[in-house]
Amino acid sequence: MKIRLKGFIRQSILIAIFSVSTHAIHSEQLVNIYGLIDWAEYNPRTGVPYTNQQCHSTFVVTLSETSFKICLTNLSNDADWSLFAFDGTNGYTLNPMNENAVDGKTNSASVLGSVEPSARYLPPVYENLGVSSVWMAYALNPQLVAINNDSVELPLAGGSPRTNPKVYGYRWDLKFSANQRFVSQCKIVRDQKLDLDNKNELLRPEMNYPDTLADYDQVLVNLSFRKSIPSGFLLSDYKVVQWYRTNDLVIPDQAQFTDYLSPLYCARPYRIVLINATNIVLNSGEDPGQPEISVPTLVEDYRYKKSNKTRIFKYAQYTLNTGDSWKSGNDPQLLAEADHWLKHGRRYDDFGQNRKRFFVWSLFALLISIPFLAMAFKNKAKK
Repeated sequence: MKIRLKGFIRQSILIAIFSVSTHAIHSEQLVNIYGLIDWAEYNPRTGVPYTNQQCHSTFVVTLSETSFKICLTNLSNDADWSLFAFDGTNGYTLNPMNENAVDGKTNSASVLGSVEPSARYLPPVYENLGVSSVWMAYALNPQLVAINNDSVELPLAGGSPRTNPKVYGYRWDLKFSANQRFVSQCKIVRDQKLDLDNKNELLRPEMNYPDTLADYDQVLVNLSFRKSIPSGFLLSDYKVVQWYRTNDLVIPDQAQFTDYLSPLYCARPYRIVLINATNIVLNSGEDPGQPEISVPTLVEDYRYKKSNKTRIFKYAQYTLNTGDSWKSGNDPQLLAEADHWLKHGRRYDDFGQNRKRFFVWSLFALLISIPFLAMAFKNKAKK
C-alpha cells in the first residue's frame, strides 16, 4: 500500500478510472480510501498534551452504494487492529481477542466477532483505534442509518456501547454534503430529554444487561454520572476540513474531531482526532460483503437477541473456524437456544443477592451532581 500519495498522481489515477461523470457511488463502483488517523489527549486545564495518551493508525475504507468495509491497524503494533463491515443488511465487527474481550471466559478463538442487524457501529469491546471516527467520516449517512430532521440519538461507539450507559443520552446534530453521502459537520450534545428511567436505561436494546451484581453496581455508577451532566454540554465537534472533488464525486479528504471532557473542563479540548485521506482509488468490483474468517473466531450474534418480561437472551454465541461462512439470522439451533433461554434461563435481574440499595444510590447521585449544580447556579447568578 502506498500512502501520502496526493496531488497530480492521485488526480491522474482518478481521472483515468473515473471518466464518466456521476453524482453517487454506484453498486458496481467501489471507492477505496487509504489514510491515517491520529488522536491525542490533552490536559483540559492546561492544554498540554499527555505524551503517553495518543495513537496513530492506518485505515482502509471500501465503499459501495449499499455496503462498506473499514479496517484500521495501529502503526506501532500491527497485532492491534479492528474491522467493521456492512453488507447491506448486517454489520460485522472483528477484533483481536484479549483477556477482557469475553468477560474472562476462556476460549480457543483468537478473534472476537459480532453481528448487528444494522449499519450502526456497536462493537462488543472497548475500541481505541478510532473505527468510530472513520465510520462517521465515511459511512454514516441517511441511507444507512435512520436520521430525522438532521438529528439523531446514537450511542458513542468508541465507549463500549454494549455495557456502558455513559454513551447514551446525546443528540447528534448533523449536516451532510450536498449529495447526502457524507457528514460535513456534527455536534454531539448532551440532551437530558433523551434519558430514560434507570430500569429502562439498562433495558435499552443495544445494551447487554449486567450479569453480576458488581457489573450492575458499576453500570449504576456510570449512569448516575451521565445523568448529572446538564443538557447543552458539547461533547464532540466534528467537521470536514477539506474535501476531495473529482468529476462531481466529493469525498472527505481531511476531517477533525474536537472532544471535551466534561462541563467542568470545557474551555480546552480533551482529545483531538485527525483523519487524513492519503490515497483515493475508484474501481469496479463486488460489494465488500461479509468479512472472511481467517482464524478461529468467537461470535456474539445480536440478530438473535430476544426478551420477555423476566428474561433476556442477549446474543447467540458460537465459534467459526478458518474458512467458515457466517451463520444466517435464522439458524434453527440458535433460534432454539434463544427460545429455551426465555423459558428456563436466569431472570435478568436475579443476581442471587439483595440489590436494592435505594438510599445509597440516591445519596451517590446527589453527591455526584453537586459540582454541576453549583456551576449551573454560578452561571445563572452571573446573568
